[in-house]
Amino acid sequence: MLLNSFNGKINLPSVVSKLGCNTSEFDFVRVPLFGWYARSKTSDFVGNIFDFFPIADWRKLYGTICRDFNDCFDFNLPYSEHAEKNLFKDQTRIMQFQSVWLLSVQEAANARVRHHDKFLNFSDVLNDLGMPELLNNKFGYLTEKVLNAFPKLELENKYRYKKTVVVPSFCSPKHICSLELAKISDIGRREPVFLNCEYGWYGRAGVEVVRNIDELKIKPGNTWNYKNDCWNNKPIKLSEMLTTDQLIKIWSEGGQSKFTDNLTELLLGKQGNEDLRNHVAALNYNQVVELEKNSGQALMDCWVKSREQQFNVQGRTYVKRDRSYFLVKKNEEEQLTNFTLDIKEIRKKTEDAFIWCGMIYFEEHAIPFELEDKYFISCHLFAKGIRKMFLNLGIGIPFINEKYIRQLMTMIQLTCHNIKIVPSS
Repeated sequence: MLLNSFNGKINLPSVVSKLGCNTSEFDFVRVPLFGWYARSKTSDFVGNIFDFFPIADWRKLYGTICRDFNDCFDFNLPYSEHAEKNLFKDQTRIMQFQSVWLLSVQEAANARVRHHDKFLNFSDVLNDLGMPELLNNKFGYLTEKVLNAFPKLELENKYRYKKTVVVPSFCSPKHICSLELAKISDIGRREPVFLNCEYGWYGRAGVEVVRNIDELKIKPGNTWNYKNDCWNNKPIKLSEMLTTDQLIKIWSEGGQSKFTDNLTELLLGKQGNEDLRNHVAALNYNQVVELEKNSGQALMDCWVKSREQQFNVQGRTYVKRDRSYFLVKKNEEEQLTNFTLDIKEIRKKTEDAFIWCGMIYFEEHAIPFELEDKYFISCHLFAKGIRKMFLNLGIGIPFINEKYIRQLMTMIQLTCHNIKIVPSS
């Protein structure tokens, strides 16, 4: 059991409430892949489940949760001594590198280094090199003190040059998910020393989204990562240096974020509508409609074509194109449906009940839907569930080629390999 998996299975609001804390004092955030975090409304505290228990209890926390908080699970969590040991080992590893970063930040603020035959504060060196905001954006400085404090991490093997910058990326405003080292004169070339699952954003979140690390040298802000969207609770500025594809990515991933700038206006002011057509695939249906309206250009056909997918199932080739599924034959294509489904997430409703959630595309319709998991376990139930859903939505009658229902179900499930399974809200 690793920390992120543990965080995702335990319902942190329920645990905090059972501990006797006032849950109204926190905003609870569920970060994809990383699980639950709590952010204080009255201080700068951001923590996961370990931060609500004394350090002395961490070694046995897995067992404590399984025994005393078994009514606080989002997903089943059977006790295992092996899982308990692995969880503590992973938490220890993560906290060690978290501590490396924190100490390196302190060193960056206080250390003196030799520069042009003088001894200067490290911050003055950064100013002289044209990087005045690097420390404000949470970068650190690797010193002998940091190396000596964590000998078991063998960071000295990476310490190949004297002026080494510590570059973190974040999954929360207070928690790093990666750590890299770079020569101060070439921060773009970084050497990884720690990674927890995947990279996050660089810099100080909540001010301005910038194009890259080069911008972080001269202004406060952060690079964009989808995990930003979990934490942005006030309007954020967008840098003028952001490219079209970056703006599209921010718009497609920033469902909860608010920005001081109008994204569509920024997009239209970039490289022209041809560039928009090249990037429109990342947007959802409603965003394409909005962009079409503001640009006066026909983008929907381009968006539909860009979402074509091809699958090989039992030796045959199937295609999801436009608003239908097809079987590819030698000289023709056989239509399997007059609709397509995009699955966004699978939501846990009760202990043994799950709901598939997404969008259904049929003729001119693009409508959110929810369908119980039971309708995806047999051909008969699938056809019955789709027909029931169409009738309840009042959009028409679905066509399903009965010879290929099983292959159709396989295609739909193949598109779900990275779909999130989330607890009911």
